[in-house]
Amino acid sequence: MSFIMGLILCAAALAVIVMGGGNAAKLFDYKALLFVLAGMLGLIFITNPLAALLKDLRCAAVTLRRSTKKDKLIEQIMKLVQTARHEGILALEGFEDKISDAILKKGIVMITGSADREAIESILTKDAQYSAVLEKTAQEFIERIAVMLPGIGMIGTLVEIVQMLYTYKGPQTLAPGIANALLPVVYAAIIAYLVLMPLASRVKTGSDGRKQLRELSIQGVLAIQSGEPPHIVEQRLSRFADNNAEKQDAKHGENSEPE
Repeated sequence: MSFIMGLILCAAALAVIVMGGGNAAKLFDYKALLFVLAGMLGLIFITNPLAALLKDLRCAAVTLRRSTKKDKLIEQIMKLVQTARHEGILALEGFEDKISDAILKKGIVMITGSADREAIESILTKDAQYSAVLEKTAQEFIERIAVMLPGIGMIGTLVEIVQMLYTYKGPQTLAPGIANALLPVVYAAIIAYLVLMPLASRVKTGSDGRKQLRELSIQGVLAIQSGEPPHIVEQRLSRFADNNAEKQDAKHGENSEPE
C-alpha cells in the first residue's frame, strides 16, 4: 500500500511541475513512450532467459506480498511447542496443513518423520539460503533493468535528433524539435528512478523481513525437536527476533552513512 501511495505522490509532484510549465499535452508523445516501453521489454528478454525471467518475476511478486508477522509466527511456534510437550511429537501431524510458513511446515514434517537434529538444521538452513539467493537475484534483475533503461531513452533521443536535423527547416523548428527529442530520456528516467529502483528496494526490504522469519522458524523447529520447555523457547525466540531486528537496523544505518 505504501508503494502505491509513494507512486501517487511522485505523480503528483510531476503534475505540479508539468502544470507550472505550460501546456502539459506537449509532454506526451506516444511514439517516444512506446519506444521506451518496447526497449525495456527488449532488455528484459535479452538479459534473462525466459525460465529465469519467470522465476524472478514470481519471486519478486512473493517477496512484495505481506508476510506473516513476527509475533504471529512466534505464537504459532509456541502452540506447536506446547502441543509437542504435552501430547508428544506425533501430535504435531495434525498441524501440518494449518502451517503457512514453508520452513516451519517442512521442519514439522521432518520432526514427525523422526529426522535427527543435524539433518533438520542442515536441510532447513540450505532451503533458507536458497530462498534468499532467489530473492537477491530478483532484486538485482530489477535494478539491472533500471540501470540500463536510461540508455534506451538516450538512444531514442539521439535518433530523434538525427531525424530532426534531416528535416531542419529553420531556427523556429529547432527548440521544439530538441524538446520533443528529449522526451524518451524523460520517460526512461521516470520509469527507472521512480518505479523500478524503488521497486527493487521494496523487494530487498521484503527479502530481509522474510529472512528473519525463516531464521526464526528454524530456531523454533530445533527447539521443538529438542523438547525444550515452552517458557525457555519463548524467551529464546523473542530474544533472537529482537537481536536480528537490531542487526538489520545497524546494517541499514551503516549502508546509509556517507563515505
